[in-house]
Amino acid sequence: MKRVVILIVLLSVLIIGAIIPALSADNKVLFIIAPSDFRDEEYFTTKNIVERGGFQVDTASTATGEITGVMGGIAISKFTLDRANIKNYIGVVFIGGPGAQVLWDNADAQKIGRDAKALGKPIGAICFAPVIIARAGILKNVKATCWPGVSNEIIKKGATYIDKPCVRDGKIVTGSGPAAAEEFGKTVLQVLKGK
Repeated sequence: MKRVVILIVLLSVLIIGAIIPALSADNKVLFIIAPSDFRDEEYFTTKNIVERGGFQVDTASTATGEITGVMGGIAISKFTLDRANIKNYIGVVFIGGPGAQVLWDNADAQKIGRDAKALGKPIGAICFAPVIIARAGILKNVKATCWPGVSNEIIKKGATYIDKPCVRDGKIVTGSGPAAAEEFGKTVLQVLKGK
């Protein structure tokens, strides 16, 4: 009987030891995608870079389950935006693509961004997605880029638009679109690592 109790205690310690780090905000990043038509390159490239850098990625949207990107790639949304709590993450990345326009005025997406900024967490947004954080008031007096065709949207909200593939201003990283995905992902990773 004593051996069974010891075995149970040891197994419990091992299980808890494996679960606690996985739940830690120190290694989890929240990715936000549109419910359809996100840019595959922006999502998968950035996600791969961040995961290879040692972070776990959770993906959320306005819908759960399989979500199809513009190029046909499938991402899995774990939960809806209204259930996301940025306190459980080290940072947040908003993925672009034409579908991101449905999130421009989404109260839950904007709240996640504002909460991340208030907590001093890294924020990334690429392509059409910088408009989400601009409309949340996060890009006021911040240097940023986005898809050139929507640059007026971030300028109207006080951003200083920089026509470059990737722009970092403090803990905020913005990218111009799919061609900038690799540079964007690497820059996001640097900020997540505190560099």
